[in-house]
Amino acid sequence: MASRYLTGVWKNIDTCKITLALRVRIDRAVHMIPDGVFQWNKWIPIKVSCFIWRARMECIPIAGALDQRGLQVHSLQCSTCVSGMESADHLFLKCPFVVDLWNRIWDWCGITPMIFFSIKEMLTYIAMTWQCPKRKSTLLSIIYGALWGIWRARNDRIFNSKFISSELVFEGVRSMVHVWIKHRYGKENFVLGESLKSSF
Repeated sequence: MASRYLTGVWKNIDTCKITLALRVRIDRAVHMIPDGVFQWNKWIPIKVSCFIWRARMECIPIAGALDQRGLQVHSLQCSTCVSGMESADHLFLKCPFVVDLWNRIWDWCGITPMIFFSIKEMLTYIAMTWQCPKRKSTLLSIIYGALWGIWRARNDRIFNSKFISSELVFEGVRSMVHVWIKHRYGKENFVLGESLKSSF
């Protein structure tokens, strides 16, 4: 009885308008979750946003996480520096390889280099600090692009025995983010170089 009633109610509702309204609310929202803030960014591919969300919760298949789940791994050491255990925070923030990459990212954005001890801390800081929606979305796109670039470079090292320098990863991130924003927001509103620095 209840299911038939609900079916009748939904028939009288314009589902397109509901979907659009929900999509707008989701896009504008800063989603509070029990351990902080995560902001979904519609400028970047959904698979990248989902990956960043999982990385933030340390739910990506890296050596340390796999070992904790009882899976056998070849080595627990970072595949780049071979001096620390491969955890999400080490891979994305603490490894000397990525420290150099982040310095290049901050310099590109014209921002004083910042040090974060966890992905959660970095994303929460950026989501809560910048108030201008356009600037925040631009910076988040760059940060998400950098994290995605680091992950792809890590997989190339492990699965393809291909080492990519931090400089090449940085150039790849620049190109990738430029394509994302150009297609999602409009190419006339995003220019690489000095105009990007002036945004922050």
